Parts: sequence; structure tokens; C-alpha cells
Amino acid sequence: MEPTKFKMMLLVRTDLGMKKGKAMSQATHAGCGIYKNIIAGQFTEQQLEWVREWEEDGAAKIALRAPTEQDIDKLVEEAGKLGVPTYVQVDAGLTQVAPNSKTCLAVGPAPTHLTTQLCGAYKLMT
Repeated sequence: MEPTKFKMMLLVRTDLGMKKGKAMSQATHAGCGIYKNIIAGQFTEQQLEWVREWEEDGAAKIALRAPTEQDIDKLVEEAGKLGVPTYVQVDAGLTQVAPNSKTCLAVGPAPTHLTTQLCGAYKLMT
């Protein structure tokens, strides 16, 4: 099997102590948030091409652990420098976390070499 050439990374904060269902919901919100930005025209032509190729490549999504909010902030900054789109999910605070908590970050879709460069040090969600 040929490795995927494009990926979306979903980084879920683990320091918030979210239960699995809440974490999954927040990751889904982040993935949908990226798509809303695509529809709203907030992607560059290069990023739109990455989305098309990612979809043709199987639309791989990888869930990773982000230990802290600082990890999220650092990744947003680094991704911006590389031209990789991001979306930060901020929770309303109605259930398990405080209002305005950054719960999850979507990175990409982008070429795998860029997502690995940005997120390769983070562990898979289990």
C-alpha cells in the first residue's frame, strides 16, 4: 500500500481531561471548521489544491495528543510560517471544560512532509 501524500492532523489537548466522547466531538468540530474556512474562501490557491489532492488521496486524518494550550499556539505559529492552514476549536464551556478553552487544533490538509515536520513529535490518541 502506497503511503498517503496529504494529511490532516487533529491535535486534542490532553491537559483538559476531556472524556473520549468530548475529545472526539472537539476534533470533529475542528475538522468541520477547516472546511467552513474553505467554503468561506479563506484558503489560498495552493491550499485549495492541497485539499483537492488530499481528498483524492483518501482524506487521511490523524488524531494526536497536544499536551497543553502552548503546544496549540506554537503549532499555529509554525504552520503559518509554512503556509499550512489551521483551525483552533474553542469550546463554549457548557460541559467538561471552561468557556473559551482551546480544545483542539486542525492542521492541514497539507503534504505529509509538512504535517510530519509540524506534528511528528506528538503521540497518537489512544
